[in-house]
Amino acid sequence: MTMMTASSAGNASLEPRTVNVDRLRQLRNSVIGSRTKKSEVVAQGKVPALVRILSTPLEDRSDGAEIKSLAATIIGSLAHDAPPPTLLSLCRANATQSILDALSQLASAPSTADPLEGQTAAETATSSESRLSSDDLKLIESYLRALRSLVVALADEVSPGSRWQRLPGVGYRYNQAIMQSLADQNGSSSGLHASVLGKSSREVIGWHIADAGFPQKGMHTATKSAAKKQRGDGDGDLKMNSASSSDLRRDAARDKEHEWRSEEEQAFNSPHAELVWLARKAIAAAFASHNLPLWLGTLFVARLPVSSFKAPAWTTKSRGGSRPGTRPGSPGRPGATASNSRPGSSRGAESSPAVGLPAHSNQVKVLAITEMVSGVLSSGLCIASTDVDAAEALSSSTQDYTPVLILSQRRRAVLEFTADQSPFWAGRSATTVPARAALHHEDAFFAANDEAERGRDGAGLATQASFVKRGKSSENHAQGVAMDEGDDQAFANLVDAHRGALDVLLEATECGYAKTQEAALWALTDLSRENTETSAKLFNCLTPSGLIPTSMLLNLRKDPSASVRLAAFCCLAHIIKVHPFTPKTNECVLAVLVELLDYPSEIQATAAFALARLVADDSELQALACEQYDCIAKLAALLDKSKNAATALPPDSPLEAQQKAALVDEQLIRLREASLVAFAALSFQRDEIRRKIVDHTAPSLLPIVVSSLTASHLGVRVAACRLVRALSRSISILRTSLVDAGVASKLLDIIKTGPVEEGFEIKSEATASLCNLVVKFSPMKQFLVESGGINDLLALCSSPDAGLRLNALWAIKNILYCADTETKRSVTQGFDWDRLKVMCRDVEAGTLAIQEQALNIVRNLASSNPVDIDLTIQGMGGADELFSLIEDVVWHRPSDAALEQVAYILVNLATGTEEHRRMLLARPNLLDATVFFLNHPKVEIRVAGVWVASNLTQPTRPASSANPTSSPSVATATPNPTAPGNAPAVLPSLDVCSEAIVRLKSFGFDTRLRTLIDDPERDVSDRALSLLTRFE
Repeated sequence: MTMMTASSAGNASLEPRTVNVDRLRQLRNSVIGSRTKKSEVVAQGKVPALVRILSTPLEDRSDGAEIKSLAATIIGSLAHDAPPPTLLSLCRANATQSILDALSQLASAPSTADPLEGQTAAETATSSESRLSSDDLKLIESYLRALRSLVVALADEVSPGSRWQRLPGVGYRYNQAIMQSLADQNGSSSGLHASVLGKSSREVIGWHIADAGFPQKGMHTATKSAAKKQRGDGDGDLKMNSASSSDLRRDAARDKEHEWRSEEEQAFNSPHAELVWLARKAIAAAFASHNLPLWLGTLFVARLPVSSFKAPAWTTKSRGGSRPGTRPGSPGRPGATASNSRPGSSRGAESSPAVGLPAHSNQVKVLAITEMVSGVLSSGLCIASTDVDAAEALSSSTQDYTPVLILSQRRRAVLEFTADQSPFWAGRSATTVPARAALHHEDAFFAANDEAERGRDGAGLATQASFVKRGKSSENHAQGVAMDEGDDQAFANLVDAHRGALDVLLEATECGYAKTQEAALWALTDLSRENTETSAKLFNCLTPSGLIPTSMLLNLRKDPSASVRLAAFCCLAHIIKVHPFTPKTNECVLAVLVELLDYPSEIQATAAFALARLVADDSELQALACEQYDCIAKLAALLDKSKNAATALPPDSPLEAQQKAALVDEQLIRLREASLVAFAALSFQRDEIRRKIVDHTAPSLLPIVVSSLTASHLGVRVAACRLVRALSRSISILRTSLVDAGVASKLLDIIKTGPVEEGFEIKSEATASLCNLVVKFSPMKQFLVESGGINDLLALCSSPDAGLRLNALWAIKNILYCADTETKRSVTQGFDWDRLKVMCRDVEAGTLAIQEQALNIVRNLASSNPVDIDLTIQGMGGADELFSLIEDVVWHRPSDAALEQVAYILVNLATGTEEHRRMLLARPNLLDATVFFLNHPKVEIRVAGVWVASNLTQPTRPASSANPTSSPSVATATPNPTAPGNAPAVLPSLDVCSEAIVRLKSFGFDTRLRTLIDDPERDVSDRALSLLTRFE
């Protein structure tokens, strides 16, 4: 109570209109670098007041700009490497939107800077000196540093580290949140918690501190009203921190569009669940179309300065001039190299940047601004939300938006962003931007540039470099256009107006300043990840040195900074997956990434993730990596090194030792995850690599893998499941090494007991691994049946996550393959047959794979003997229901894969008793489908068509001897009196074999069968020739 009373008085002194600058300076100096002071600021409820300073206009105060800059710096420091409760407090205070509102106020305010003396309007628009004042640039830099710190921390919380990239591995911050909850239960001074996370015993910890400073508490309760309050529908935080009533109306209108949100998203069952939801919302808001220009537009405050340092001897000279030298240092710290930061991380030092090596302080700020924007891009670009993103998209389209489409739209918005969209672009006030169509020579400029880019040969590059070097006069000569001085000025401004964000990022990669260069490279990496559009744009533009961007990236293999090399070749690893390169280029990328495995662990982990990305689904690169670059030995050494993670220190250890141990543990945890992921990618396709990994790694790999399945960190468990899945593709390893290691029980424990908060990924990976462990004749199949694992898999078949449903169905299918009748009975006892029938018919987008597996389950159930056929018919609701389902799939033809499964269901049903076969023969649509199968371009379906007829015309034993206990349900089908063809509807005098021949002939089966004798596929032609004798 005392603390809250004191904090109330302290918070009053932080009110925007009355706050004292000196007090803010003291607060800033105290929180930078001190986790204890940061936690005290949050616990004292100062976060809402600090956020209000950003969103409140302070033009009437002479020190307003400095107050806002200090508040932004404090918020950025609080967000830097923040524990979950601090992030929750910042999210509840709506810190991200307040920073964007502050940028909006600055963008709409008139500039206090004078036009640069002696410059024309066009020169001002393209100058490396900003038309904004130095104070404005400082303010922008402060806002962007705070925004970057927030987005980085929130992105880590939502999706802790991309599987193929950098930053903490999956679940690192999640485990922090779990430990935070344990601390709440055991007392905020938990020595164990402080020891594990490297915190001071004086640090205030616990979710309760996130409530401080807010009039409404308990917002994390699982109620719909709580969700409404944190969205701004009530008197909660959003209203308290809004800048104006117009902001409230805007937010209220936006929230009306969000009413389609599901109840599950609105209700929070824990503070961490609320944090994840709010984090996604905050990131989505930053990338919303009305907010994107506010921070992305700062890329155009001025041209990036280029280092005047002499290029190193290794620099490759293009035909358009030499590439600027790199290594004059960082705009953040003089002389610092990118290797001083976490690899690929947009987290920098907390302190304000000192003046770097550019001569003008404003140039330092421009470099820092570019670095901050790049950090926001690389951290938040791939975090999707079904909140702001989807609502905005749905407002202009009736299309159903998935996360993939939302992210694609977000990337496109960034790639298409140009200077004339920026409220900070100097040319906006310098002169009016002419329309692109108004200048005919501008179209010729871009057309010539595109033409030069189409070829990647030397001549094409020479044309591009020469074109860039000669500039407008070269273009005039080529087109024969005489431009007067006015046109020349307008053209210069036009080219700069359509200078895009991608152009600025490419300029940053060659600016010569390590930190800015590295940050821009990571932004390009995330833009190009699984994105063909970005890759295509990278092949249709030039860097300032006249190189194709991919050539520039390859040239960075000799850069003295390991972090810059890492960022460049991670970007190339992504581009290679969507755009084919020559084997020589692929090997070059592989060689650099393998070389980076020898650097310190923070570099090693990221390089291992990138290596996994590069070799995934490429058996040639996998073999090359193992045979020529000794990747197995290198990764084994890294995995052995990571065994020392999570070494507990005594609670009374010095704070410095605890913090150092926590940092080392984080790095080793990421290293273990990365090594396991790389091993999985290397071994997924080649059996000889799998055998080498199991038999020839020192120390032995399997004990480490098995222990990793029960590791405390989610990312390590996910990676271990992937490696088990890859190794289990080898039958010999499956039957010996994996059985002896006892992996089945560990995977089953994950499926049974995995916490809901961990999401579906870990259970999906464990289920995918089980799919391989229960293949035909595997000893683990019986273990799964006897241990009750079947019921757990059946429960997962109804999971809301499509990937988990797919893997669970796949595992059930493999269990049923070649299973005996008793096993099938055990499996089907827990079946939701109605659910299975729905999945068999489900043809919506994204569910085709699920439909295929559901149909495959029916196929495997109906195989082997008539008793199994009876079991299948009974479960599916009778023969009429089953046959109607088959007919629906055949005539809707959702996919060849689904069609193949129903074809083989008919193959299996045709192996039954005479009664089973007569029911099938009584369905004209199924006989017509059999003829249709013979005409299909897919060989497996043609084989199935021949096989159905072969089984139907095969003499068999009577039903009484083959299946004396046949169920009455198999006789539910009745003959159709209007059957097509020349045969009568009922042929009671014929045996089933003769009846099948007559009915099939009536559909022209024998005529089509004769054409298959010359089928190019031997399996089809041989079967057709053998069957044809029955129709002669």
